[in-house]
Amino acid sequence: MKITLRNVQKTFGSTVVIEQADEIKFESGKVTTLLGPSGCGKTTLLRMISGLETPDSGEVWFDDECVFSANRHINLSPDQRGLGFVFQDFALWPHMNVYENVAFGLRARKQTTNLKQRIANALHAVRLEGFEERYPHQLSGGQQQRVAFARAIVIEPKCILFDEPLSALDAILRNEMRTELKILVNQLEITAVFVTHDQVEAMSMSDTIMVMNKGKIEQEDSPERIYHNPASSFVAHFVGRSNWIGNDKMFRPESLALTHIEGAAEYRMLVQSVQFLGNVYELCLESDEKRWFALSAQRPSEKEICVYVKDANILNFSVQ
Repeated sequence: MKITLRNVQKTFGSTVVIEQADEIKFESGKVTTLLGPSGCGKTTLLRMISGLETPDSGEVWFDDECVFSANRHINLSPDQRGLGFVFQDFALWPHMNVYENVAFGLRARKQTTNLKQRIANALHAVRLEGFEERYPHQLSGGQQQRVAFARAIVIEPKCILFDEPLSALDAILRNEMRTELKILVNQLEITAVFVTHDQVEAMSMSDTIMVMNKGKIEQEDSPERIYHNPASSFVAHFVGRSNWIGNDKMFRPESLALTHIEGAAEYRMLVQSVQFLGNVYELCLESDEKRWFALSAQRPSEKEICVYVKDANILNFSVQ
């Protein structure tokens, strides 16, 4: 299912939360992530898609069906839009076992034909066969997340909306669930809209990333291009590590060489700290009010080192 928002805008009082844009498109069968800092409007945009928030203007389309139009007074309720939801807090009913939690959406829609088989299929998809009689408090965080996902897919939605679904999990579970959710979404071939402020989640799970800032989309692109070719200074600052020369020139840490390169600019820097990241060392370097980061296969033995960067690896935002 392709989702298109046309000329939508949302304000709260005098504050513009979502600036009007001609079109915002979420491609069918793809994972699109809304990435940005707190307060940038990403959750509001997700809620307008779901019907939980009403735009002040514009239209929302699901394929060829208009589900919202301010001018034509169309506004389908969330349950009429046929979407699946996975939230940050999982929102599982504590008094219901796994089976009844997954069945809840189907019962609410009075879609009880082949109920047992549909629930069995959903639990099989998330690898929770045999957990039907357990209650949420008897499950790990990762298992609870999978129950929430099973509840979302059992209604056979054409799109699932994820609102910070992994933020309540510990680091190991987040890594595991990123992989699991991506695999499941790909297998189901459904459209997914993912809201997060976590760059690792966005980079690892997305086909397309929309970087948001102050109610507008700063850049929409693949994870690779978002990182290597940021469209604005904000995107360059927000996504990944960035080393700055003045206020308008930037390069990534992996572009900073620790050995001499013919024709490259040379900088003498002090090593302020070294972090071992498992397969590489991250160096924090400082000099003349500059703080840069570099990657090294070995821990440096000197406190002061020379580093090199080619002009070709420097992005200049002053010309944009």
